[in-house]
Amino acid sequence: MIFFDGVFYSDKCLSPRALHESSSLETFMYTYIFPIQFAFGIIGNSLNLWIFVSDSLRNRANDLLAAVSLCDLIFLILMVPISLSHFESIGNMLTFRYYYFYYKSEISALVNWISAAAIWLIFFITAERYLVIKSPLRPKIYWWNRKRSTLLFSIFISTFLITSYHHFEYDCQMVYFCNGTQIRSFCYSAGFNSEDKNWDGSTNKTWEVSNFRKYYIIYSTACNVLFVVLVPIIAVVALTVLLIKNLDKEEEILQHVDETCCHRLSISHHRQKRKVTITVIAIASCFAFTQGPSAVMYFWEMFIGLPEQRRFIHTLMSITTGLVITGKTTNFILFCLSSAHFRRKFVAIFLKKFPTLGQSSIGRRMTSRRASEFFQHKSELHPSKDNEYQYDSTNTGKNANISRSSLGYIHRPSILRSISINSTSSNKSHKSNNETSSKIYGQSLRPKNKENKCLIKTPLPMVVEAINENRKNDKCDDI
Repeated sequence: MIFFDGVFYSDKCLSPRALHESSSLETFMYTYIFPIQFAFGIIGNSLNLWIFVSDSLRNRANDLLAAVSLCDLIFLILMVPISLSHFESIGNMLTFRYYYFYYKSEISALVNWISAAAIWLIFFITAERYLVIKSPLRPKIYWWNRKRSTLLFSIFISTFLITSYHHFEYDCQMVYFCNGTQIRSFCYSAGFNSEDKNWDGSTNKTWEVSNFRKYYIIYSTACNVLFVVLVPIIAVVALTVLLIKNLDKEEEILQHVDETCCHRLSISHHRQKRKVTITVIAIASCFAFTQGPSAVMYFWEMFIGLPEQRRFIHTLMSITTGLVITGKTTNFILFCLSSAHFRRKFVAIFLKKFPTLGQSSIGRRMTSRRASEFFQHKSELHPSKDNEYQYDSTNTGKNANISRSSLGYIHRPSILRSISINSTSSNKSHKSNNETSSKIYGQSLRPKNKENKCLIKTPLPMVVEAINENRKNDKCDDI
């Protein structure tokens, strides 16, 4: 924002509506709805940031989600002065209005910058999940700090360069009305204002805008529309549709897969990836729903807006802005509703931070529920050892020595078979049989690990091999 010709004075008194230049709907939203959104957004995004930066949840997707939560926090804090300007007790104060009008353009520029960075972060989160689904053999090793910092730095710097024209977009005049008891600013776009008017409608002959600044604002506005509004939103919507289609294909494949030992880990792994993908789809869908109408109204106001329609467009812009703010506050709710791992981690960190709550009835209930979900999740990921031993005890000879390549996992040495052979050859009483079997069982446990280490690694199916590699970094798929 650039101010010209100093400060102007007028004896005319403005009405409250002309003084604030906002509709009743916008005033209602910023005075009654935004404080609730702000409270939920600050608490929810702070909890998101707290959970995602924990050591047990560090991976590519969660680092990007933590950056999104940080952007949403900054966005909500920057919206506070705009909300305060709609309160009569604060918005009518001359000192507040003077500094608010003086820095309003800079605040709007920062809001647009943070919003643009969050948009591109959502795009990279959706793209990362799509690459995981399409390329299961892609390395999932946690990225280095330099690579992570380079990506985040590139996103913030590029979006800052695209949106920096907002700092120089408007030429403004500060005017005192009603014998210095009222103050208001009048701003005109330096790139699209061709008449060089003053606040009172007269022509300002000293108001000159250089051609460089004029074309810089025009081309920067076009770049902002293309790379901040159009491309990322369309890309996120397209990737979300592709993710949904891949989920449907995987669901059809899993329905035709038998629940055998060979496919237990494959099915569990695909189900876990499906849950994570559903979480990303929920975030991307909420983003498209809350950002899409704002993008449409941006195009309307820029290319179709007429003077007689500005009041109607201003009302619609207030509604779309409310949707954008709502989208900044719902991420925590989406994580809790769509991710069981996020809920378990939230309860664990919360009870660790406040151990006294864990002693209460609610804390014990939450802990027991979290433990039951945890062991149920583990039982789905790992086949039962008792079933393996039972399988070994019911097969003898060649059938008992099934190779790893046929089952898809390392075959454990038979323990119960050796017990049964030794116990049947003995003619002692039932008590002595139990003692003998327990001794042999203890001896058989010692060479077990050595036998496992000496097993030859045979080729596995592609899906099972991918699962075994991903289990090394199993936490990379968790959200």
